[in-house]
Amino acid sequence: MADQKEIKRRRSGVKHAAIIESAIELADVEGYAAVTIERIASHAGVGKATIYRWWKSKADLYTEVYQELVPASQLGLDSGDPRADLLALLKGVFRHYRQTPAGKVLAGLISDSQLQPSAREALRDNLVAGRKPLLEDILKAAQSKGALPAEMDTAMLADALTGFIWRYLLVEPDRLGDAMAERMVDNLVFKGPA
Repeated sequence: MADQKEIKRRRSGVKHAAIIESAIELADVEGYAAVTIERIASHAGVGKATIYRWWKSKADLYTEVYQELVPASQLGLDSGDPRADLLALLKGVFRHYRQTPAGKVLAGLISDSQLQPSAREALRDNLVAGRKPLLEDILKAAQSKGALPAEMDTAMLADALTGFIWRYLLVEPDRLGDAMAERMVDNLVFKGPA
């Protein structure tokens, strides 16, 4: 017979999954801005207190949702060809934006971060800080292979790429596809195939 700790952990895992899945479904159907913690709780069949026990805010919850929709483990490559790795990373992210509500979630988080310090903190600490190395590592690899100038600030270039992506995500999300990924890699980073 399972002990009480095991039963509680299993039950919590089921609730956690229900909350994440509800947050994904509601963002996909209603859009991030329209979704409330109350709607997520009702849809998941849990109390609001359960959500607030695990996440400080809606933005905090949705940074985890984004990570679920766009898993970092599916994006990072080290093929030995930094240009190919960067292209695969961007195409992978853009594919997730087309096939899941990840783009809607990120756009909502960016929007909320402009008015809510807690949303800004959640976006910066839970998402940006953890994802920036994905780009920077590829750019540093390109630098070490001589494909980028040694004096180039790879952290700044990673920020510039992120800003470019966010600009299209907020204004022209339909343009974030394979062709845009190739244009970004060739025009913003490598200035022509490496």
